[in-house]
Amino acid sequence: MTTFVINLAAITVDVIIMSCVLLPPLFRRAAQLFRRVRRDLRRWNHERRQRREQQRRDEPPTTPTTQTTRSTR
Repeated sequence: MTTFVINLAAITVDVIIMSCVLLPPLFRRAAQLFRRVRRDLRRWNHERRQRREQQRRDEPPTTPTTQTTRSTR
């Protein structure tokens, strides 16, 4: 029974040490990936918004007649 408790304690200590060694780089990598994805999404949304605004500037203004026919439908 004592050897079982000693082995269990040794395994517990090993797990704690390995988690202290292995988890920080894993968390760092996950944070790096999260920042990259967030940056890419912001850039993509910004480009999409600029493209949409550019298209609005490029298309001719709607006349009141077309506006009323659209609203009556």
